[in-house]
Amino acid sequence: MVPTALAIELYQLYRPALNLFDKAAKLESIAAQRNVPIRLRIAAAPSLELMLTDVLLDLTKDHQDMHWDIFLNPGDHTLRTDRLRNFLVDLDIGQELPNNRTLIYSPIFHSGLDILCRKNHSRLDKTITLEQYKQEKVLGLIPSYEQIGKKIHKFQFVDDALLYRNYRCSTSASIFIHVSQTDLITLLPAAISKWACQRFDLKVLTPDFPIVHSTQLFAHTHHSNKNNPIIMKIIEYLSGLGHYIPPSKHAS
Repeated sequence: MVPTALAIELYQLYRPALNLFDKAAKLESIAAQRNVPIRLRIAAAPSLELMLTDVLLDLTKDHQDMHWDIFLNPGDHTLRTDRLRNFLVDLDIGQELPNNRTLIYSPIFHSGLDILCRKNHSRLDKTITLEQYKQEKVLGLIPSYEQIGKKIHKFQFVDDALLYRNYRCSTSASIFIHVSQTDLITLLPAAISKWACQRFDLKVLTPDFPIVHSTQLFAHTHHSNKNNPIIMKIIEYLSGLGHYIPPSKHAS
């Protein structure tokens, strides 16, 4: 078949673009052959940032070609969703996002809170009473969704819900370092308190009062990552932390 004059003219017109496609395909093939390093971009809730760093450092022992960035999650759910949909973030760990068909939702844990202090605390041994709790200085975490300027009550104990913050910061690293080196105490999701105790030589105190506040976190990723073994391994590890929710009333 002999090409028409129009076909020849169109080929000449679009040949530069076709050459670019061929070049891009060759570069992609070369990159794959050279085993280009994997870079994961993970946005995490402040309470999980430091523990997640430990998890990723452990994973790199088996995946030497893996590189990663960890960001703190913004409080804006729309922004978090857009980052995942536009592949700016590979894995988002935090409060559940509104339903979106392009994303996979995996519950990580639904956990109550533990009270932690350093093992050689000067006043606290294994238990803590409500009166003792009122006398101690508590270092807490600022939620990423909290609006600046919001009034925080110094002490509140209503309907078995305990909220108490003397000092607050926005990263978990600051909390772990200061609680492990001073007589400050903190509240932490029970699902990660075991890790924190082992990592920073802390201990869990048994309160004589109920703490019914709980934290529920989810992992979110784009549907195209459903077969990504590293992302799935991270989700599997976090999901195995437990789903402990303390009873609303202590047994007599």
